[in-house]
Amino acid sequence: MSNEELADILINSFCGIWLSLRATTTPEDLQMYKVQLMKGLVSNNLNTPEAMARGVDCARTTGGQYPPSVPEFIKMCKSPASRPEHKLLICENKEPATEEERDQAHKILKDLRDSL
Repeated sequence: MSNEELADILINSFCGIWLSLRATTTPEDLQMYKVQLMKGLVSNNLNTPEAMARGVDCARTTGGQYPPSVPEFIKMCKSPASRPEHKLLICENKEPATEEERDQAHKILKDLRDSL
């Protein structure tokens, strides 16, 4: 499938999600939006049916009142594996803290609260 065909499908999908899109946008502006979306997708290697479907699904479920900007849609198209993920590392302390260590931790927390 060519980029032009993918872009047409994308815009038609957006017009189905945001029904007022065609009525409130000139054909020239809609064409420019389509061109910029495709340039963004191509430059990020996201001009595949799978990536675009992921983006449209995300836009459909989490989109707002208006269609996404080009950078927003690029983020929506990225696979979860390519998005940054934060992981919490859990460190187990097998030995209980000593009285001195607990007092020191309480002092640090008190100083922190007082500085706010």
